[in-house]
Amino acid sequence: MLAGAQRAGPDWKPLRVGLVYFDAHGDINTPETSLSMMMGGIPVAVGCGLCLHRLRRQSGLEVPLPTRYVVLAGVRDIDPLEQEIIDSSDIEHITIEDIRMLGPNVTAQMDRLSRITDIIYVHVDTDILSAEEVPGHTTPVPDGCNSDQLSATLEIMFRYPKAASFGIASLPTKGDPDGVR
Repeated sequence: MLAGAQRAGPDWKPLRVGLVYFDAHGDINTPETSLSMMMGGIPVAVGCGLCLHRLRRQSGLEVPLPTRYVVLAGVRDIDPLEQEIIDSSDIEHITIEDIRMLGPNVTAQMDRLSRITDIIYVHVDTDILSAEEVPGHTTPVPDGCNSDQLSATLEIMFRYPKAASFGIASLPTKGDPDGVR
């Protein structure tokens, strides 16, 4: 998705891509910092050029995203060494409370990304939601938002002309005995 957004311009000049990353996890681990060693825990690090450069280039993302183009939204489960990466970067944040209350930080971050980037990709991992709304998710984290709160936040974000692409990841894979999905 990032590579496609980067190449969505009128010529081959790479666009400056902003990333709003809704996830319960930071997903900015590197192979050296990850406790789980899950590939799903490193995509932001790859996209920012912090590791696995060959994988990033093979996916078509030639120019890594500067961390100032990244906003982590709703993150509430971060490994200790992953936190060090975040602390040493200029990544911005939208808290789970900002999402729940449609806090002014949502528009502040979209205003900021709109000023410094050409296009914005919004990524949603379903573990951003409360575990009750996504039974069977393999990586649930307590204290998520509900789907109405997420939807209202996304509606605000997609009023911005530069918010041009959207992806959903990590659908529940375990059983759903009550048929909630």
